[in-house]
Amino acid sequence: MVSKIIKIALYLALGFGALTAQGEVDEDFMTTMEDLNKSLSSNISVKDGKAATAEATEMEKMFVEVEAFFVKKTDAADGVKWSQDSRELSAAILKSVVAGDFDTAQQQATSLSKTCKACHKIYKKKD
Repeated sequence: MVSKIIKIALYLALGFGALTAQGEVDEDFMTTMEDLNKSLSSNISVKDGKAATAEATEMEKMFVEVEAFFVKKTDAADGVKWSQDSRELSAAILKSVVAGDFDTAQQQATSLSKTCKACHKIYKKKD
């Protein structure tokens, strides 16, 4: 478990560094978010409140960065809206986890994943 937390912290550090250094949401940053989102859902499922709290908090912060990225684009109104929705869902997940309502948190995490997928269909770079 400790190594998992260290790995997530490293991903977060690298992800924020990539965003800050390049001024854009790059593939590494998004991969970090995707991994964190999967871990968040998993930790909610096993009712690990401590880990889920930390991850939901980080997701909320990361969506602030994603929103700022999309706001800078002139043709990304959907991206702005989805990042705002995702930030709000992350905050709601955090609130549910803190309250010990893991069933609601799981429903919110599912909604978050769906919002991410909708955004990725339009904005994720194809190889």
